[in-house]
Amino acid sequence: MIKRFKSQLRRWVLGQISYSRFIGFIRPALSKRKSADYKIWRKLLTAAWEPRELSVPVGKRILAISPHSDDEAIGAGGILWAHRDAAEIHIVLLTDGAAYGFVPEAGQTPEQAKAQLVKLRKQELMQTAEALKAKSVTCLDLPDRGLVVNEVTVAKLRDVLDLVRPDVVILPWFLDNHPDHQAANRLFAAASNNPGAMVLGYEIWAVLEPNAYFDITNQLEAKLNLVNNYVSQLRDADYPNFTQGLARVRGYQLIKKTGQKAAEAFVALPAEDYCALINEVL
Repeated sequence: MIKRFKSQLRRWVLGQISYSRFIGFIRPALSKRKSADYKIWRKLLTAAWEPRELSVPVGKRILAISPHSDDEAIGAGGILWAHRDAAEIHIVLLTDGAAYGFVPEAGQTPEQAKAQLVKLRKQELMQTAEALKAKSVTCLDLPDRGLVVNEVTVAKLRDVLDLVRPDVVILPWFLDNHPDHQAANRLFAAASNNPGAMVLGYEIWAVLEPNAYFDITNQLEAKLNLVNNYVSQLRDADYPNFTQGLARVRGYQLIKKTGQKAAEAFVALPAEDYCALINEVL
């Protein structure tokens, strides 16, 4: 307890000296965030001094909510791979994926290319779902880069939640820097019907303050294979190297053992608490 207190005190003092404007816990890169975000970040920090290690199984029925096909692989492919034979895995894809990606065929009209991209991204997701031995895949076909929360979209996601009845929900964390990722959280908060379920929020576009992690040292290669399924996304973005780099950094930070370790970091909270944070900040 004394050692932990000294560590916190040292971090606070250094923060006061270096970043006094942000009271020691917000870096300047976050200065454009809303004031409510700072409060949430501080709440997460108070629970992140000693992140706990997650172990298999984290639950019996896991629902991976993917705003876009590939999010589940980049953010949580390791923990999902580890549960292929340990839990039911279900995937719900929120958007149609039409806004971003590469279709190799030449001579297509914009409408044809868009339709081909939507089809291709679903095929890539199904390839990943098959590798994960997913029990179900549901595609809601909501607009990519235009995900909204209304009665229709809430009802669609609630239908999936009612059908799957997950005790673990995995999705991008609520402050991830993508509008569809944040909208996915608002949508989940509106549709959530099991306050006791465990929510695991993962990071892609913005690092989080983890209060839980999963050691994916033995799953990293399989995770990278899942990411490589999404060929349509890899021409302009090196997601495999990004995914591996983040996993290695998190392994160094969270596992804290010698050797080449890898980890996935999460904000892990009961759905009731997780949704309360979403409603407070988004």
